[in-house]
Amino acid sequence: MEKEAKNRGLLENLIETSPYLKKAYTLAKNAHEGQFRAEGTPYFTHCVEVTRILYEEWKITDIRKLAVGLLHDTIEDCEEMTLGELAKEFGPDVATWVDGVSKFRSDRGESNGQSKAERDRETVRKVFSKNLIDPFVGVAKLADRLHNMRTLGFMPAEKQIAKANETKGYAKLAESLGMWQVMRELENLSMKHSCPEEFEKYSRFLETDPRTREEFVGWLSSTLKTIAVDTAVDTKVETRLISLYKLKNKKGKDLTNKINDLVSFRIIVADTGATETRNNVYKVLGAVRENFAEIEDLDRFDDFYSKPKDNAYSAIQLTLEFPQGSTEVAITSQDKEEFNNWGVVSLIRKGDPELSKHALKLVFTKTQEVKFFSPKATGLDFAYSISGALGARADYVLINGVRHPISTVLPNGAEVEIELGRPRIAPREELRDYCLPATRRIINEQLSEQEKWNFGIKGREEVAKILSRRGLIDLSDLLKIDKHKSNLENLLFILGCKNSIEDLYYKVGSGVMEPHDLEGHFDSAKITKESLGLTSILIEGRDGPGITSLVSSAVSKLGGNIGPMDNIPHDGSEGKTFTLRMVIENLTGESEVALEKTFREDPRITKVIIV
Repeated sequence: MEKEAKNRGLLENLIETSPYLKKAYTLAKNAHEGQFRAEGTPYFTHCVEVTRILYEEWKITDIRKLAVGLLHDTIEDCEEMTLGELAKEFGPDVATWVDGVSKFRSDRGESNGQSKAERDRETVRKVFSKNLIDPFVGVAKLADRLHNMRTLGFMPAEKQIAKANETKGYAKLAESLGMWQVMRELENLSMKHSCPEEFEKYSRFLETDPRTREEFVGWLSSTLKTIAVDTAVDTKVETRLISLYKLKNKKGKDLTNKINDLVSFRIIVADTGATETRNNVYKVLGAVRENFAEIEDLDRFDDFYSKPKDNAYSAIQLTLEFPQGSTEVAITSQDKEEFNNWGVVSLIRKGDPELSKHALKLVFTKTQEVKFFSPKATGLDFAYSISGALGARADYVLINGVRHPISTVLPNGAEVEIELGRPRIAPREELRDYCLPATRRIINEQLSEQEKWNFGIKGREEVAKILSRRGLIDLSDLLKIDKHKSNLENLLFILGCKNSIEDLYYKVGSGVMEPHDLEGHFDSAKITKESLGLTSILIEGRDGPGITSLVSSAVSKLGGNIGPMDNIPHDGSEGKTFTLRMVIENLTGESEVALEKTFREDPRITKVIIV
């Protein structure tokens, strides 16, 4: 509010010098006469502050669009004013935008038998789903919601929580429109009022993380600036923090020090013509990589400058591994960074005539959560917007309760639900033809993972054949025996498998390593029946008391020592079953035969393998 007080007068001066805006101001003020907000101020002050956000904070200067800020609640609060009259007074565009921004209020008027949740749903439908969402309608609605959230503290607690939860959908709208700055503020305000304890918790996380401390920020910012100066490229360096909402989500999946965009350092190259600016961006990239070559995480390098993201975000991103934690450095041009931060607002500022290509459609989940998509989004895009695992299992899409192929383009304003198939790593390969590029990238990653999994299964089977002649059923059992562990780890290192047995399976299954060659490596490493002196057993059957005792007793009578053992119970259609695998030392060939006979005589045991 201090910022509003400091700048107060800029909007008012504009209104005084514009007869068009003055007319809108007067009409709106009269329409809201006698109405007050929860904090006791005249309701019309809200209309003025929404317009102030558009003009003073977001730098929108089109007077028609500023008139929408003043008039956005006029139709519902002034019975004498119709959309037709509004169009006559201010033009058809303003009337259309006001109609889009206007909302039914669940706390006013007749309910027509609807519950509050149903009325809230209709509110969202009216605001966003009459047709594709006009980008400016979305922008104006976000200004309206942002002011309401900044003043939410005057509302009763239960209404604060309801509005804060509802605001999560508006944050997603801001993200879809590329308005990162607005998205971040809405997400933080939503968490502040709906989950105050979590808000404080993650605020402390952010404040105390070494990457946000002024020493680190000052050092890295000045270092990056110095690197840029040495390249003779005009740049500035800025930082931006992750929203608390996204920090919470990421912290649930990763170690905090691995969240590379907790603070993002932005190297912004001055615009000097398209070709020269592009060359300068890559010149700065080369200098940064040269200076930090030893600590760059090459697996987390993305070039969205040459090929922007689906939402048109454009920057080169690299991750540096400092002792303080993973840190993102982004390099882009001044013009592109303005779009990265403000999205369609930056286009509105420039009077972009192709703003309509950023129009969005809206759909509802079964729980009435709102999601925003580009017009060509399909059921598959919807499924993957929830999670990659759900997308991989998606078989059909239910649109307003009716089953359709998962490839169906979603209609605007529909309620959408996904019908799941069996669990799987990736969907059918041909489904890549029926989704947006962002979804296609995830599917490609899943297909690669599926291929690796299939090769791993094949390799495991090939290796198992080799191991069966060496007293082993599963190679991982050697890692559980101290005297054999280092020997196997050394062999895996020599084979270039990063101490990973799964990598070995993949190499064998994909043909990178021939089984015959692996036989030779096992012989050289003395992983043989004679050298190891091991016997491995796998038995399966109906579970019940005494199974483990039977095995232990039988092995002990034959003079064997039980090593690593895995006993896995199963619940199946025929009751409880088990799979037991163990490694035994000191068994002779005769003892192995006797042990197999003992197990096969027990009616509970249905499968016996002894190697």
